[in-house]
Amino acid sequence: MATHDPVDPDLSLEVGGRAIAPGDRLGPYIYRRIVGRGAMAHVLLATDPDGRQVALKVLKSGRVDAGLARFKREFRALARIRHPNVIRVDAYGDLWGHPYIAMEYVEGHDLHTAILGFRDLAPEVRWARCEAILVDLCRALAYIHRRGLVHRDLKPSNVLIDAGGRCKLTDFGIVKDLDPNHDAMLSNALVGTWAYASVEQMSGAPIDHRSDLYSLGVILFAMLTGR
Repeated sequence: MATHDPVDPDLSLEVGGRAIAPGDRLGPYIYRRIVGRGAMAHVLLATDPDGRQVALKVLKSGRVDAGLARFKREFRALARIRHPNVIRVDAYGDLWGHPYIAMEYVEGHDLHTAILGFRDLAPEVRWARCEAILVDLCRALAYIHRRGLVHRDLKPSNVLIDAGGRCKLTDFGIVKDLDPNHDAMLSNALVGTWAYASVEQMSGAPIDHRSDLYSLGVILFAMLTGR
């Protein structure tokens, strides 16, 4: 998993009341640096016992009670997904009372950052890049939709682009499983990012995969126009 550009690599971190510095052990992993901060979690770059880079998404202090169900939902959804255009998760664990998800680390940037640079591209280059991104996202959505999942928070900052230009859909924290036997929670909750969410999603009406397709259309508009 990749997020925005890394913050100060020497910045220490507190997890479970413990001060953590680069080189410290977090369970089976070695902490390297912070690579992202969100409302619910920190994203840390670490290495596993084999020396491979991983991203650890660690629930923040003060968010454990409110965010635990969402965190578990994200892991359950991603644990059964293996697709080149969807972020891969490897493990779920706990660090001194802070749940974490060990995820694929991708060296790159997000689509929001890419869109900011599109204005400097020649039109033919820009349109070709938009088409390639759209194809990648369609492949990711087709895959998760066939498995009965609705992402519900599709937006440029939740699309990661690796060094080879491949897009990976990430952040499944508010994913909806359309099978009520699998997902009895958040059936009509008002969740998502309003600028990209469908009308039915923001009004609390029942939704299906078409809500994600609306969000995809807004992303395409943003790529083509910069707005």
